[in-house]
Amino acid sequence: MKILVVGSGGREHAIVKKVKQSPLVDEVICTPGNYGISLDAKCVDIKVEAKEEILNYCLNNNIELVIVGPEASLVTGISDLLNEKNIKVLGCSKKASQIESSKAYAKMIMEKYDIPSAKYQRFSDYESALKYVDNYTYPCVIKYDGLASGKGVYITEDYDSTKEVLNDLLNKRILGNDDIIIEEFLDGDEFTILSLVNGEVVVPFQSARDFKRVYDYDEGLNTGGMGAICPYHNIDNDTYQEGVNILKKTAQALLKEDNKYCGVLYGGFIKTKDGVKVIEFNARFGDPETQAVLNNLESDLVAHILDLLANKSFTMNFKKETSVGLVLSAPGYPEEYEKGIILDEYLKLPFDIIHMGTKLLNDKVVSNGGRVLFILNEDHNSKQAFKRIYFELDKIKNNVLHYRHDLNNY
Repeated sequence: MKILVVGSGGREHAIVKKVKQSPLVDEVICTPGNYGISLDAKCVDIKVEAKEEILNYCLNNNIELVIVGPEASLVTGISDLLNEKNIKVLGCSKKASQIESSKAYAKMIMEKYDIPSAKYQRFSDYESALKYVDNYTYPCVIKYDGLASGKGVYITEDYDSTKEVLNDLLNKRILGNDDIIIEEFLDGDEFTILSLVNGEVVVPFQSARDFKRVYDYDEGLNTGGMGAICPYHNIDNDTYQEGVNILKKTAQALLKEDNKYCGVLYGGFIKTKDGVKVIEFNARFGDPETQAVLNNLESDLVAHILDLLANKSFTMNFKKETSVGLVLSAPGYPEEYEKGIILDEYLKLPFDIIHMGTKLLNDKVVSNGGRVLFILNEDHNSKQAFKRIYFELDKIKNNVLHYRHDLNNY
């Protein structure tokens, strides 16, 4: 069969690599893709938001299954459009994507159906929000209500930094015109569970952990993610099952809201002294967790997707090893960053390298995004797997890319 993967980052490169392993697949196409993806699939230059163009490509090229990577594509209603034309698609409807695109909608669902999460307040204007934090107990969590490519969450430690963030979001509107949510800070160990969902059917992958802060020991700004571990060894089976039960309860809640979910549901959780609580939901494979999670999947992803869409039961099988990945980012990321960095030395590293933001320029592979490469490794534990990555990176004499140096401590 012919499969189209929508997207251009590390998540999509990992999906392409995994899909290619299936004996059910004859050809993999990616739109728009990146340089690394072009080595594993045919790339077609169609933007992820161009749903009509994507549909026409599918109809004209006998595409039998579409896997949608980014949330920016889901919120256009691409899955609804493909389903109307009887093209199989792994990706939730536009209505269901609100679980990610609107923090307020997600909070409403959690409140209404008693799904554990942080207490919160919603604000649309600067003065009201500022008044609310006058006597706040810090840290303070501020979330932009719309899509922000994984960078719409701010954790502030004092009034002045909170005031600055509120000014950016509600006066300057640096991310857009949506509201914000201010919620209590939850203390504990964070983890992720990705799952394949169709109505009440929820089939989870292994647990994972990503690392949002740009600098070592969780310092600096939030990013789209600087590394990942799968499975995450700090999460025991009981805690994992709590997370899975929350995903099932959420899928059932959406059904009750006449909002059936069919696609990948990402649960971002935190293990607190009061049990597992939800930090956020995403409506798609997470990035960079997907790179580690799919590497640890031993069974056939395409077969699982087809069974899911056909309402057939299935079980996923996983490796015994631990998969990890380290993100190499451009200097300055997640703020203004440099592009066009030559990547020759990095591409010689003895690992499976996932391309997150690369292109070919004058016959050289160069950086073309904030997060550039994902260095993937596996071992009997995460510390050993990261230790080997760092050992090999230390051999690069003219290193200009940024990465965290502390992940072998987790």
